[in-house]
Amino acid sequence: MRRTRPLALIAALAALGSLVAPATAAEIKGTGTVTYAVTVVAENNLPAGRILRQSRMKGLILADQDNMPFNLSPQDCSNAAIFDDKGTMVEAHGTCVAVDVDGDVWWLSFQGDTDGSQWTVTGGTGKYAGMTGGGSTDNLLITGDGRFAIAWDGTLQMK
Repeated sequence: MRRTRPLALIAALAALGSLVAPATAAEIKGTGTVTYAVTVVAENNLPAGRILRQSRMKGLILADQDNMPFNLSPQDCSNAAIFDDKGTMVEAHGTCVAVDVDGDVWWLSFQGDTDGSQWTVTGGTGKYAGMTGGGSTDNLLITGDGRFAIAWDGTLQMK
């Protein structure tokens, strides 16, 4: 009889343990667009006719999926881009911050060129705390008067 009680106790504890096991992170895949208004804040002439242009971008994130938590979030970015002597963007690097309707914040960094960029989540608060992931963008439109639109895709792991 002594052996059955410890076995029953172990089985009961194992069953209870399965009820309180930690949850796994949810993976969300998404696509969408962001449209920005761009303000140039500084330009520096570089050798060989190149220009370093620093700018601020104010945008609105649109997601194609209903489960994307940052759909319709405003996003503010800061970047620096190098343009060649013909005015073509050669390389760009920057960071963005978005605040959703609940006041939760998340950050990303990006690097890219004329075709698009790669982005990586760098932090977050609230529902975005511990979020990881990233993706890519394709440039849809760049106008001479400071408008910029991208298509994005990515995979996020939410804690």
